[in-house]
Amino acid sequence: MWLFLEFNTFSGTIPAEWGNSQTLKTLSVGRNYLEGSVPQALMNVKSLIYFDASYNFLTGSAVFPSIDTNVTHVDLSGNSFTGGIPDLKHFKMIKNLYLSFNNLGGNIPDLPTTLVELGLSGMLLQGSIPQEMSNLTLLSSLDLSDNVLSGEVPNIFSRMSRLGILRLSSNHFTGIIPDLSGTALTEISLGLNQFSGEVPPSICETHAEILSLASNNLTGEFPGCMVQLSGMRVLDISNNDFSGQPTWFSSWPSIVSVDVSNNSLEGYLSLNPKMVFHLQFIIIWYT
Repeated sequence: MWLFLEFNTFSGTIPAEWGNSQTLKTLSVGRNYLEGSVPQALMNVKSLIYFDASYNFLTGSAVFPSIDTNVTHVDLSGNSFTGGIPDLKHFKMIKNLYLSFNNLGGNIPDLPTTLVELGLSGMLLQGSIPQEMSNLTLLSSLDLSDNVLSGEVPNIFSRMSRLGILRLSSNHFTGIIPDLSGTALTEISLGLNQFSGEVPPSICETHAEILSLASNNLTGEFPGCMVQLSGMRVLDISNNDFSGQPTWFSSWPSIVSVDVSNNSLEGYLSLNPKMVFHLQFIIIWYT
């Protein structure tokens, strides 16, 4: 049985009786006006594969499937769940887990190695990124932005060959930017932290199309290999202390937005004529 009830104006609570089903495979009730908690019995339904209760008014503790269920997709984003996230490493089937925009706090828990997409943004997570996350080798998308995470980011990404999206912005991370070689990154968002030092050459080994390093404590010149990132579309390195001449502009024919304001850049801007057809936004104020 498949129930697709999303994008309506349903209110009230999620019926506990649904937890008695033996055939329910998909339950999607996102974007409604549901209140109360998620019945634990519902998350124990062994036939359940897909569960989406995102963007409602659900409260209480976040409820997760039993270990012996076959759930591969859980989206509880955009509610008012509180408390912490339990140890999830024994959930061997789950691939997509989205908990963003809740009031969940505590440390990042142990996570299942089967994860492909992980969304934990806009919450109250604290502490550091655990080294054990290097075991999440199937990840294609990791979003830890807008939390209160801190400390140095460990070199855990080189084993994530499928990682295409990395969002760590708006935390309190310190130290140098970690090694990003060996990934498939097209989006790298590290802004609004306290990263320091120079940009590592490993960024040039990615496929970055969106690169945000704004509002950190980064210094030095950009690596000359930045010219290799021919697919770059959005660059924001504002509010750092970068120096040198940004010659890499001319190598990005598809660039649409550039913000290099509030740095120590100098020299002449060299623009590729092809950029005229794409460039929509450029800020070079106070460089």
